[in-house]
Amino acid sequence: MSSLGESRELAVCAAVLDLEREARRAANEVALRFLMVNQTLTLLPAEVIFFWRENGRVEGASGVSEIDAHAPLVRWVSGVCGELAHGEGLKAVRRVVAVDISLSLGEEWSRLAPPQGLWVPLVAPDGMFVGGLLLLRATVWREGEQELAQRLGECYAHAWRAFGGRLRRDARRWWRWSWLAVGVGVVASGFIGVEYSSLAPASVVPWEPVVIVSPLEGVVESVVVEPNAFVREGDVLVRMEATALASRQEMAQLALDTARAELFKARQLSFSDLDAKASLPLLEARIEERRAEADYAASLLQRTVVRAPRDGIAIYADPNSWRGRPVAVGERVMVIAEPNRVEIDIRLPVADAVVLTPGANVLLFLHVDPVHPLEGVLTRAAYDAELTPEGILAYRITARFVTDNSLPRIGLKGTAKIMGERVTLFYYLFRRPLAALRQAVGF
Repeated sequence: MSSLGESRELAVCAAVLDLEREARRAANEVALRFLMVNQTLTLLPAEVIFFWRENGRVEGASGVSEIDAHAPLVRWVSGVCGELAHGEGLKAVRRVVAVDISLSLGEEWSRLAPPQGLWVPLVAPDGMFVGGLLLLRATVWREGEQELAQRLGECYAHAWRAFGGRLRRDARRWWRWSWLAVGVGVVASGFIGVEYSSLAPASVVPWEPVVIVSPLEGVVESVVVEPNAFVREGDVLVRMEATALASRQEMAQLALDTARAELFKARQLSFSDLDAKASLPLLEARIEERRAEADYAASLLQRTVVRAPRDGIAIYADPNSWRGRPVAVGERVMVIAEPNRVEIDIRLPVADAVVLTPGANVLLFLHVDPVHPLEGVLTRAAYDAELTPEGILAYRITARFVTDNSLPRIGLKGTAKIMGERVTLFYYLFRRPLAALRQAVGF
Protein backbone atom coordinates (compact mmCIF):
# COMPACT_ATOMS: atom_id res chain seq x y z
CA MET A 1 0.00 0.00 0.00
CA SER A 2 2.82 2.40 0.79
CA SER A 3 4.41 1.82 -2.58
CA LEU A 4 1.03 2.36 -4.25
CA GLY A 5 0.53 5.59 -2.32
CA GLU A 6 3.99 6.79 -3.21
CA SER A 7 3.28 6.07 -6.86
CA ARG A 8 0.10 8.13 -6.69
CA GLU A 9 1.91 11.02 -5.02
CA LEU A 10 4.64 10.90 -7.63
CA ALA A 11 2.03 10.90 -10.40
CA VAL A 12 0.28 13.89 -8.86
CA CYS A 13 3.57 15.75 -8.46
CA ALA A 14 4.51 14.99 -12.04
CA ALA A 15 1.10 16.23 -13.23
CA VAL A 16 1.47 19.44 -11.20
CA LEU A 17 4.92 20.08 -12.62
CA ASP A 18 3.70 19.45 -16.15
CA LEU A 19 0.75 21.80 -15.66
CA GLU A 20 2.99 24.51 -14.21
CA ARG A 21 5.38 24.15 -17.12
CA GLU A 22 2.56 24.40 -19.66
CA ALA A 23 1.23 27.49 -17.88
CA ARG A 24 4.58 29.27 -18.04
CA ARG A 25 5.03 28.22 -21.69
CA ALA A 26 1.63 29.51 -22.78
CA ALA A 27 1.98 31.65 -25.90
CA ASN A 28 -0.57 34.29 -24.90
CA GLU A 29 -3.35 35.09 -22.47
CA VAL A 30 -5.91 33.16 -24.51
CA ALA A 31 -3.89 29.95 -24.28
CA LEU A 32 -3.29 30.46 -20.55
CA ARG A 33 -6.98 31.10 -19.92
CA PHE A 34 -7.90 27.90 -21.78
CA LEU A 35 -5.38 25.93 -19.72
CA MET A 36 -6.67 27.30 -16.40
CA VAL A 37 -10.32 26.40 -16.99
CA ASN A 38 -9.77 23.07 -18.78
CA GLN A 39 -6.44 21.45 -17.83
CA THR A 40 -6.99 22.15 -14.13
CA LEU A 41 -9.74 19.50 -14.22
CA THR A 42 -7.05 16.79 -14.51
CA LEU A 43 -5.85 17.60 -10.96
CA LEU A 44 -8.95 19.14 -9.36
CA PRO A 45 -12.04 17.27 -10.55
CA ALA A 46 -14.96 19.69 -10.86
CA GLU A 47 -18.13 19.96 -12.86
CA VAL A 48 -17.26 23.45 -14.13
CA ILE A 49 -14.47 25.99 -13.65
CA PHE A 50 -14.88 29.74 -14.26
CA PHE A 51 -12.13 32.32 -14.71
CA TRP A 52 -13.06 35.79 -13.41
CA ARG A 53 -10.96 38.86 -14.22
CA GLU A 54 -10.29 41.71 -11.80
CA ASN A 55 -12.26 43.98 -14.18
CA GLY A 56 -15.47 42.23 -13.08
CA ARG A 57 -16.05 40.03 -16.14
CA VAL A 58 -16.17 36.27 -16.53
CA GLU A 59 -13.77 35.57 -19.40
CA GLY A 60 -13.47 31.79 -19.40
CA ALA A 61 -15.37 28.61 -18.55
CA SER A 62 -14.51 24.96 -18.96
CA GLY A 63 -16.03 23.20 -21.93
CA VAL A 64 -17.13 26.34 -23.83
CA SER A 65 -15.33 28.52 -26.35
CA GLU A 66 -17.32 31.74 -25.87
CA ILE A 67 -18.96 33.36 -22.87
CA ASP A 68 -22.43 34.90 -23.00
CA ALA A 69 -22.21 37.76 -20.54
CA HIS A 70 -26.02 37.96 -20.30
CA ALA A 71 -26.55 34.28 -19.41
CA PRO A 72 -28.05 33.83 -15.90
CA LEU A 73 -25.26 31.49 -14.73
CA VAL A 74 -22.50 33.83 -15.97
CA ARG A 75 -24.11 36.82 -14.29
CA TRP A 76 -24.47 34.86 -11.06
CA VAL A 77 -20.80 33.74 -11.15
CA SER A 78 -19.72 37.32 -11.77
CA GLY A 79 -21.65 38.48 -8.72
CA VAL A 80 -20.28 35.69 -6.50
CA CYS A 81 -16.66 36.29 -7.56
CA GLY A 82 -17.12 40.02 -7.04
CA GLU A 83 -18.10 39.38 -3.41
CA LEU A 84 -15.31 36.85 -2.80
CA ALA A 85 -12.58 39.12 -4.20
CA HIS A 86 -12.40 41.20 -1.01
CA GLY A 87 -10.68 40.87 2.34
CA GLU A 88 -9.94 37.24 3.18
CA GLY A 89 -10.80 36.22 -0.36
CA LEU A 90 -7.55 37.74 -1.60
CA LYS A 91 -5.28 35.80 0.76
CA ALA A 92 -5.89 32.07 0.32
CA VAL A 93 -8.03 29.40 -1.24
CA ARG A 94 -11.32 28.86 0.55
CA ARG A 95 -14.33 26.63 0.31
CA VAL A 96 -17.57 28.44 -0.49
CA VAL A 97 -21.21 27.46 0.03
CA ALA A 98 -24.48 29.36 -0.25
CA VAL A 99 -24.37 30.76 3.29
CA ASP A 100 -20.99 32.42 2.64
CA ILE A 101 -22.38 34.93 0.15
CA SER A 102 -25.24 37.44 0.10
CA LEU A 103 -28.79 36.25 0.49
CA SER A 104 -29.90 37.09 -3.05
CA LEU A 105 -26.99 35.20 -4.66
CA GLY A 106 -27.30 32.33 -2.16
CA GLU A 107 -30.95 31.78 -3.06
CA GLU A 108 -30.00 31.38 -6.74
CA TRP A 109 -27.14 28.95 -6.01
CA SER A 110 -29.21 25.76 -5.70
CA ARG A 111 -31.02 26.58 -8.93
CA LEU A 112 -28.00 27.50 -11.08
CA ALA A 113 -24.90 25.63 -9.86
CA PRO A 114 -23.56 22.64 -7.87
CA PRO A 115 -23.60 23.24 -4.08
CA GLN A 116 -19.85 23.08 -3.31
CA GLY A 117 -17.54 25.84 -4.52
CA LEU A 118 -13.81 26.45 -4.29
CA TRP A 119 -12.49 29.99 -4.64
CA VAL A 120 -8.91 30.27 -5.91
CA PRO A 121 -7.59 33.87 -5.92
CA LEU A 122 -4.86 34.64 -8.43
CA VAL A 123 -2.36 36.91 -6.68
CA ALA A 124 0.95 37.60 -8.43
CA PRO A 125 4.29 37.58 -6.50
CA ASP A 126 4.30 41.38 -6.44
CA GLY A 127 0.95 41.30 -4.63
CA MET A 128 -1.20 42.33 -7.57
CA PHE A 129 -4.62 40.64 -7.77
CA VAL A 130 -5.33 39.60 -11.39
CA GLY A 131 -8.49 37.53 -10.98
CA GLY A 132 -9.73 34.23 -9.61
CA LEU A 133 -10.97 30.73 -10.38
CA LEU A 134 -14.31 29.41 -9.12
CA LEU A 135 -14.56 25.59 -9.15
CA LEU A 136 -18.01 24.04 -8.63
CA ARG A 137 -18.98 20.43 -7.94
CA ALA A 138 -21.38 18.35 -5.83
CA THR A 139 -18.88 16.84 -3.33
CA VAL A 140 -17.01 18.62 -0.55
CA TRP A 141 -13.51 19.88 -1.27
CA ARG A 142 -10.76 18.18 0.75
CA GLU A 143 -7.80 19.85 2.48
CA GLY A 144 -5.29 18.33 0.09
CA GLU A 145 -7.20 19.67 -2.90
CA GLN A 146 -7.19 23.15 -1.39
CA GLU A 147 -3.40 23.04 -0.95
CA LEU A 148 -3.02 21.88 -4.55
CA ALA A 149 -5.35 24.66 -5.74
CA GLN A 150 -3.27 27.19 -3.78
CA ARG A 151 -0.11 26.11 -5.58
CA LEU A 152 -1.75 26.16 -8.98
CA GLY A 153 -3.24 29.59 -8.30
CA GLU A 154 0.18 31.02 -7.52
CA CYS A 155 1.59 29.52 -10.72
CA TYR A 156 -1.29 30.83 -12.85
CA ALA A 157 -1.04 34.31 -11.33
CA HIS A 158 2.71 34.43 -11.96
CA ALA A 159 2.25 33.40 -15.61
CA TRP A 160 -0.60 35.85 -16.15
CA ARG A 161 1.39 38.66 -14.56
CA ALA A 162 4.29 37.92 -16.89
CA PHE A 163 2.06 38.57 -19.87
CA GLY A 164 0.92 41.86 -18.36
CA GLY A 165 4.48 43.03 -17.71
CA ARG A 166 5.65 42.12 -21.19
CA LEU A 167 2.70 43.92 -22.73
CA ARG A 168 3.47 47.03 -20.71
CA ARG A 169 7.12 46.94 -21.73
CA ASP A 170 6.17 46.51 -25.37
CA ALA A 171 3.63 49.30 -25.04
CA ARG A 172 6.16 51.66 -23.46
CA ARG A 173 8.69 50.86 -26.15
CA TRP A 174 6.07 51.36 -28.83
CA TRP A 175 4.98 54.69 -27.35
CA ARG A 176 8.56 55.95 -27.15
CA TRP A 177 9.21 55.18 -30.82
CA SER A 178 5.79 56.56 -31.78
CA TRP A 179 6.44 59.88 -30.07
CA LEU A 180 9.88 60.06 -31.66
CA ALA A 181 8.37 59.42 -35.09
CA VAL A 182 5.68 62.05 -34.47
CA GLY A 183 8.32 64.60 -33.45
CA VAL A 184 10.41 63.94 -36.53
CA GLY A 185 7.32 64.15 -38.71
CA VAL A 186 6.22 67.48 -37.20
CA VAL A 187 9.66 69.00 -37.71
CA ALA A 188 9.89 67.69 -41.28
CA SER A 189 6.39 68.97 -42.10
CA GLY A 190 7.62 72.52 -41.57
CA PHE A 191 9.92 72.20 -44.60
CA ILE A 192 7.63 70.36 -47.01
CA GLY A 193 5.50 72.55 -49.27
CA VAL A 194 2.06 71.42 -50.44
CA GLU A 195 -0.72 73.06 -52.39
CA TYR A 196 -3.47 74.07 -49.99
CA SER A 197 -6.93 72.99 -51.09
CA SER A 198 -10.44 72.73 -49.73
CA LEU A 199 -13.45 70.59 -50.56
CA ALA A 200 -16.93 72.03 -50.86
CA PRO A 201 -20.33 70.93 -52.22
CA ALA A 202 -20.96 72.12 -55.77
CA SER A 203 -23.53 71.88 -58.54
CA VAL A 204 -23.77 72.57 -62.26
CA VAL A 205 -25.89 75.68 -62.88
CA PRO A 206 -26.74 77.67 -66.04
CA TRP A 207 -24.47 80.54 -67.00
CA GLU A 208 -26.30 83.86 -67.53
CA PRO A 209 -29.81 82.36 -67.67
CA VAL A 210 -32.97 84.39 -68.34
CA VAL A 211 -35.19 84.51 -65.28
CA ILE A 212 -38.92 84.31 -66.01
CA VAL A 213 -40.91 86.20 -63.37
CA SER A 214 -44.57 86.94 -62.88
CA PRO A 215 -45.42 90.10 -64.90
CA LEU A 216 -48.37 91.02 -62.66
CA GLU A 217 -50.13 90.14 -59.46
CA GLY A 218 -52.61 87.38 -60.03
CA VAL A 219 -53.16 83.63 -60.24
CA VAL A 220 -51.30 81.21 -62.51
CA GLU A 221 -53.73 79.42 -64.79
CA SER A 222 -51.23 76.92 -66.21
CA VAL A 223 -47.58 76.38 -67.09
CA VAL A 224 -47.61 75.34 -70.72
CA VAL A 225 -44.11 73.83 -71.09
CA GLU A 226 -42.86 70.75 -69.30
CA PRO A 227 -39.83 70.91 -66.98
CA ASN A 228 -36.51 70.74 -68.83
CA ALA A 229 -38.27 71.07 -72.18
CA PHE A 230 -36.57 72.93 -75.01
CA VAL A 231 -38.40 76.10 -76.04
CA ARG A 232 -37.88 78.62 -78.82
CA GLU A 233 -38.15 82.37 -78.72
CA GLY A 234 -41.81 83.43 -78.66
CA ASP A 235 -43.20 80.12 -77.36
CA VAL A 236 -45.87 80.43 -74.65
CA LEU A 237 -44.52 79.52 -71.23
CA VAL A 238 -47.10 80.57 -68.66
CA ARG A 239 -50.74 81.65 -68.80
CA MET A 240 -52.16 83.81 -66.02
CA GLU A 241 -55.83 83.90 -65.02
CA ALA A 242 -57.31 86.60 -67.35
CA THR A 243 -61.04 86.68 -66.53
CA ALA A 244 -60.90 89.73 -64.26
CA LEU A 245 -58.49 91.57 -66.56
CA ALA A 246 -60.66 90.83 -69.62
CA SER A 247 -63.69 92.28 -67.83
CA ARG A 248 -61.63 95.29 -66.80
CA GLN A 249 -60.50 95.83 -70.39
CA GLU A 250 -64.11 95.61 -71.65
CA MET A 251 -65.28 98.12 -69.05
CA ALA A 252 -62.45 100.50 -69.95
CA GLN A 253 -63.27 100.21 -73.65
CA LEU A 254 -66.96 100.81 -72.93
CA ALA A 255 -66.11 103.93 -70.90
CA LEU A 256 -63.94 105.18 -73.79
CA ASP A 257 -66.77 104.67 -76.29
CA THR A 258 -69.18 106.51 -73.99
CA ALA A 259 -66.78 109.46 -73.65
CA ARG A 260 -66.39 109.62 -77.42
CA ALA A 261 -70.17 109.70 -77.87
CA GLU A 262 -70.49 112.53 -75.35
CA LEU A 263 -67.79 114.52 -77.15
CA PHE A 264 -69.51 113.99 -80.52
CA LYS A 265 -72.82 115.22 -79.09
CA ALA A 266 -71.21 118.26 -77.47
CA ARG A 267 -69.53 119.25 -80.74
CA GLN A 268 -72.87 119.20 -82.54
CA LEU A 269 -74.46 121.41 -79.90
CA SER A 270 -71.52 123.78 -79.67
CA PHE A 271 -72.75 125.77 -82.73
CA SER A 272 -75.87 126.92 -80.89
CA ASP A 273 -75.12 126.21 -77.21
CA LEU A 274 -72.32 128.12 -75.49
CA ASP A 275 -72.31 125.74 -72.48
CA ALA A 276 -71.77 122.75 -74.76
CA LYS A 277 -68.97 124.57 -76.52
CA ALA A 278 -67.33 125.36 -73.15
CA SER A 279 -67.44 121.65 -72.12
CA LEU A 280 -65.46 120.44 -75.16
CA PRO A 281 -61.95 120.68 -73.53
CA LEU A 282 -63.18 118.77 -70.49
CA LEU A 283 -64.71 116.02 -72.62
CA GLU A 284 -61.56 115.74 -74.75
CA ALA A 285 -59.45 115.35 -71.59
CA ARG A 286 -61.85 112.70 -70.33
CA ILE A 287 -61.43 110.77 -73.58
CA GLU A 288 -57.66 110.80 -73.15
CA GLU A 289 -58.09 109.49 -69.60
CA ARG A 290 -60.44 106.73 -70.76
CA ARG A 291 -58.05 105.85 -73.61
CA ALA A 292 -55.13 105.53 -71.17
CA GLU A 293 -57.19 103.27 -68.92
CA ALA A 294 -58.22 101.11 -71.88
CA ASP A 295 -54.64 100.85 -73.15
CA TYR A 296 -53.40 99.91 -69.66
CA ALA A 297 -56.10 97.26 -69.29
CA ALA A 298 -55.20 95.88 -72.71
CA SER A 299 -51.49 95.74 -71.80
CA LEU A 300 -52.31 93.90 -68.56
CA LEU A 301 -54.38 91.43 -70.54
CA GLN A 302 -51.47 90.85 -72.92
CA ARG A 303 -49.14 90.20 -69.96
CA THR A 304 -51.23 87.23 -68.88
CA VAL A 305 -49.44 85.25 -71.58
CA VAL A 306 -45.71 84.92 -70.81
CA ARG A 307 -43.52 84.00 -73.78
CA ALA A 308 -39.92 82.81 -74.05
CA PRO A 309 -37.49 85.69 -74.69
CA ARG A 310 -34.93 83.35 -76.32
CA ASP A 311 -34.20 79.71 -77.13
CA GLY A 312 -33.23 77.41 -74.29
CA ILE A 313 -34.36 74.89 -71.69
CA ALA A 314 -37.18 75.71 -69.28
CA ILE A 315 -35.91 74.88 -65.80
CA TYR A 316 -38.40 74.65 -62.94
CA ALA A 317 -39.74 72.02 -60.57
CA ASP A 318 -43.34 70.89 -61.07
CA PRO A 319 -46.10 72.37 -63.29
CA ASN A 320 -48.83 71.15 -60.93
CA SER A 321 -47.37 73.17 -58.07
CA TRP A 322 -47.93 76.38 -60.08
CA ARG A 323 -51.47 75.72 -61.33
CA GLY A 324 -53.90 77.95 -59.39
CA ARG A 325 -51.14 79.49 -57.30
CA PRO A 326 -51.34 83.22 -56.48
CA VAL A 327 -48.17 85.12 -57.33
CA ALA A 328 -46.85 88.62 -56.78
CA VAL A 329 -45.24 90.89 -59.30
CA GLY A 330 -41.65 89.79 -59.94
CA GLU A 331 -42.02 86.36 -58.35
CA ARG A 332 -39.70 83.83 -59.99
CA VAL A 333 -41.39 81.07 -61.96
CA MET A 334 -38.61 79.47 -64.04
CA VAL A 335 -35.39 80.18 -65.87
CA ILE A 336 -34.50 79.73 -69.53
CA ALA A 337 -30.96 78.44 -69.95
CA GLU A 338 -28.84 77.28 -72.83
CA PRO A 339 -27.56 73.71 -72.28
CA ASN A 340 -24.07 74.54 -73.61
CA ARG A 341 -23.64 77.55 -71.30
CA VAL A 342 -23.06 76.19 -67.78
CA GLU A 343 -20.82 76.96 -64.82
CA ILE A 344 -19.99 75.56 -61.37
CA ASP A 345 -21.74 76.92 -58.29
CA ILE A 346 -19.70 76.19 -55.14
CA ARG A 347 -20.66 76.78 -51.50
CA LEU A 348 -17.40 76.88 -49.51
CA PRO A 349 -17.94 76.62 -45.72
CA VAL A 350 -16.33 79.38 -43.70
CA ALA A 351 -14.36 76.83 -41.66
CA ASP A 352 -12.70 75.51 -44.86
CA ALA A 353 -12.08 78.86 -46.54
CA VAL A 354 -8.80 79.34 -48.39
CA VAL A 355 -7.23 82.39 -50.02
CA LEU A 356 -9.29 82.71 -53.21
CA THR A 357 -7.90 84.37 -56.30
CA PRO A 358 -9.50 84.62 -59.77
CA GLY A 359 -8.07 81.99 -62.08
CA ALA A 360 -7.44 79.41 -59.30
CA ASN A 361 -7.79 75.81 -60.43
CA VAL A 362 -10.96 73.92 -59.53
CA LEU A 363 -11.71 70.21 -59.90
CA LEU A 364 -15.34 69.06 -59.94
CA PHE A 365 -16.03 65.46 -58.86
CA LEU A 366 -19.60 64.71 -59.91
CA HIS A 367 -21.55 62.17 -57.88
CA VAL A 368 -22.53 60.35 -61.08
CA ASP A 369 -18.90 60.04 -62.23
CA PRO A 370 -16.44 60.71 -59.38
CA VAL A 371 -13.57 58.93 -61.15
CA HIS A 372 -13.26 61.51 -63.92
CA PRO A 373 -13.03 65.05 -62.47
CA LEU A 374 -13.82 68.08 -64.61
CA GLU A 375 -11.41 71.01 -64.67
CA GLY A 376 -12.45 74.60 -64.11
CA VAL A 377 -11.13 78.02 -63.13
CA LEU A 378 -12.46 80.31 -60.43
CA THR A 379 -14.16 83.42 -61.85
CA ARG A 380 -15.65 85.15 -58.82
CA ALA A 381 -16.16 84.69 -55.08
CA ALA A 382 -18.51 86.47 -52.69
CA TYR A 383 -16.99 88.62 -49.97
CA ASP A 384 -19.80 87.94 -47.50
CA ALA A 385 -20.81 84.48 -46.35
CA GLU A 386 -24.46 83.45 -46.38
CA LEU A 387 -26.47 80.57 -44.97
CA THR A 388 -27.01 77.58 -47.24
CA PRO A 389 -30.29 75.61 -47.25
CA GLU A 390 -28.53 73.15 -44.91
CA GLY A 391 -27.90 75.95 -42.40
CA ILE A 392 -24.14 76.20 -43.02
CA LEU A 393 -22.43 79.58 -43.29
CA ALA A 394 -20.55 79.50 -46.59
CA TYR A 395 -19.07 81.66 -49.34
CA ARG A 396 -20.63 81.44 -52.79
CA ILE A 397 -18.02 80.77 -55.47
CA THR A 398 -18.45 80.53 -59.23
CA ALA A 399 -16.12 78.72 -61.61
CA ARG A 400 -16.11 78.22 -65.39
CA PHE A 401 -15.25 74.97 -67.17
CA VAL A 402 -11.93 74.94 -68.96
CA THR A 403 -13.26 73.16 -72.04
CA ASP A 404 -16.61 73.31 -73.80
CA ASN A 405 -16.48 69.65 -74.80
CA SER A 406 -18.76 67.15 -73.00
CA LEU A 407 -20.22 69.67 -70.58
CA PRO A 408 -22.29 68.12 -67.77
CA ARG A 409 -26.04 68.45 -67.55
CA ILE A 410 -27.54 71.31 -65.58
CA GLY A 411 -28.52 70.24 -62.07
CA LEU A 412 -25.84 67.61 -61.48
CA LYS A 413 -24.20 67.79 -58.06
CA GLY A 414 -20.81 66.83 -56.72
CA THR A 415 -17.82 67.99 -54.71
CA ALA A 416 -15.45 70.72 -55.82
CA LYS A 417 -11.77 70.83 -54.88
CA ILE A 418 -10.52 74.41 -54.82
CA MET A 419 -6.77 74.90 -55.12
CA GLY A 420 -5.18 77.66 -53.06
CA GLU A 421 -1.68 78.96 -52.48
CA ARG A 422 1.22 76.71 -51.46
CA VAL A 423 1.75 76.28 -47.71
CA THR A 424 3.85 74.07 -45.47
CA LEU A 425 2.63 70.60 -44.63
CA PHE A 426 2.60 71.58 -40.94
CA TYR A 427 0.13 74.39 -41.61
CA TYR A 428 -1.96 72.14 -43.85
CA LEU A 429 -2.29 69.45 -41.16
CA PHE A 430 -2.55 71.58 -38.02
CA ARG A 431 -4.46 74.65 -39.20
CA ARG A 432 -7.74 73.57 -37.66
CA PRO A 433 -6.28 72.40 -34.31
CA LEU A 434 -4.33 75.64 -34.01
CA ALA A 435 -7.44 77.68 -34.83
CA ALA A 436 -9.46 75.78 -32.23
CA LEU A 437 -6.68 76.29 -29.66
CA ARG A 438 -6.55 80.00 -30.42
CA GLN A 439 -10.32 80.31 -29.97
CA ALA A 440 -10.20 78.36 -26.71
CA VAL A 441 -7.25 80.24 -25.23
CA GLY A 442 -8.17 83.62 -26.66
CA PHE A 443 -4.94 84.88 -28.23
